[in-house]
Amino acid sequence: MKLKCMVVADPRRSAAELTASQCERLADMRLVAGTTAELLQLTQQYTPDLVVLSLELSELEPEDIVPRLTLAAPNVFIIATYRELSVTGMEQLGKLGLEDFVPHPADALQIFRAASRRFHVPFRRHDRHMVAIDVIRADGVTVGRTLDMSEGGLAMGAIHPLTAGESILVDLPIEDGPKPLRVRCNVLKVEGQAPTPVTAHMQFVKLWGPEHRRLVAYLAKLPRSGEG
Repeated sequence: MKLKCMVVADPRRSAAELTASQCERLADMRLVAGTTAELLQLTQQYTPDLVVLSLELSELEPEDIVPRLTLAAPNVFIIATYRELSVTGMEQLGKLGLEDFVPHPADALQIFRAASRRFHVPFRRHDRHMVAIDVIRADGVTVGRTLDMSEGGLAMGAIHPLTAGESILVDLPIEDGPKPLRVRCNVLKVEGQAPTPVTAHMQFVKLWGPEHRRLVAYLAKLPRSGEG
């Protein structure tokens, strides 16, 4: 399932276009606005399900923009992107109707997760692929075995204690050469508790360049287990 329409509004049009392209799996129609006037016009014309609103749009303040957005699209989900924002400022904007916040540069994965929470649908940016390989901590300790993997992260059956929020460096012995893929992971959540089966969901951090291309080429050879 996808959203019908989303609008990404940012005065840096290239940044808005990048975010929109990264959200291809989230919405059928992804529109870009570089000004407040353009954002309001698109909202009135297309009634989007989601607006990703940069707080750097300067023609109007959020207290002026948000009511006009919700009038044009009463059920719209508004995610604010920001460069600097205090907790107090976030609380004040929340009262206006800004439901979620993502720091610049906007991370598409955070947008997908926010949309999943809001619409109660498991939107996922990447295909998941079925694979069972060891996940080995950089110090050589095997912490688990993968259940599935995507460009964004992996799920594994954990055999070593892990905690949500933990960051670990792991080696993945993917079958494309003698050297394992080394990547840092953030533990997003841990389901279950030993001695029952424990599943850890981990997100790859700053995986790009040659190592990212290695992973993409490896995953392309694996069967899909769904959109993840």
